[in-house]
Amino acid sequence: MSDTTNKNTNNTRASAACVSDAPVFWSAGPVRNQQTTTVLTVLARRDVMKIAGWNVRTLRDEGTQSLTVRTLYNYGVCVACLSEIRLPDRRHRIIKVPESDCVYHLYNSGVEDNSGLYGVAIALSPLARAALLAWEPVSHRLAMVRLKGAVINVTVISVYAPTLNAVEEDKDIFYRDLQAVVDRTPSTDLLVVAGDWNARTGPADEGTRHVLGRFALGTQCDNGDLVNFAVANRLVVTNTCFQHPRRHLVIWRSNDGRTSNQIDYILVRARWASSVLNSRAYRGADTDSAYGSDHTLVRASLRLRLRARRSTKILKRINVANLKLRAGEQFGLELPNRFSLLQPSSGPQPEIEWQALKSATVEAAHAHLGVTRH
Repeated sequence: MSDTTNKNTNNTRASAACVSDAPVFWSAGPVRNQQTTTVLTVLARRDVMKIAGWNVRTLRDEGTQSLTVRTLYNYGVCVACLSEIRLPDRRHRIIKVPESDCVYHLYNSGVEDNSGLYGVAIALSPLARAALLAWEPVSHRLAMVRLKGAVINVTVISVYAPTLNAVEEDKDIFYRDLQAVVDRTPSTDLLVVAGDWNARTGPADEGTRHVLGRFALGTQCDNGDLVNFAVANRLVVTNTCFQHPRRHLVIWRSNDGRTSNQIDYILVRARWASSVLNSRAYRGADTDSAYGSDHTLVRASLRLRLRARRSTKILKRINVANLKLRAGEQFGLELPNRFSLLQPSSGPQPEIEWQALKSATVEAAHAHLGVTRH
């Protein structure tokens, strides 16, 4: 991976076309397949969908944009939640993957000025873009897309939480806005929330083992309200649930290399947690930015696991109390007549004869005795 990404960027740089500005809420509507005029979908029953979270530090120049999407392409990412992109406004960009015919669609939500601060985005592969139902640039720290699924729809929220040194009011606003987006997400959707949380969850304890795994790094920190948010919304922190070497759990490293933490997470609604096949960091991912990113890409692979529906058919009970009434007499007269109409079987076939007698008896009982209400 590193040999590929270290090529001369002048030969691999691709233009990022800014397609359109986006209002506060913009619905793309169903995207029609030009050949079949049907809506394309993601996450079919046997398909594996790869969703990533990545703090790229900047996407302000076109070379970084094209090399970032090349990394996403090489890692097979379908939907990527990117944070700290530093792009202004709310726009849709089409970015070509170098040395490929593939493009990624970048939906970014940033500040309104040109300060180059914060900003989040969601990058969609061609398949995900074809399944796009709607996207919402909530703020410079939150963005959401909703995709048409083959079985269930998928809602993905990209987050960039305030740092430890941020004022408490900014942290409260972030979690308040995030909770509002989660609240209006349909409960039947497969919900994924991914990005840079600037917080550590620590491993699970008695009160959090239903949303945290045993393989988180470090201890829970006091920045923000990540763990309480996960518990309140029953969201499983996937990259704490799989045992991997430490190098595949570390997400962030300080510039001096002395400090490392796990602060980027991918959360999935608990109902669909069993559909997560794996979730870990990938150190080979690179934006090839002049500034570089001190975060590694974290990616979760999902494949739907659906439970077979159990039959809810209620057996009707024959009202045997009516045997003592006139209906019982009529049943007794009807039963021999039904038996006489049965065709004798050729040879000893007790199972077939039993089924025929049973059917005749049940039919006569339903006709004369009826069934109970409960």
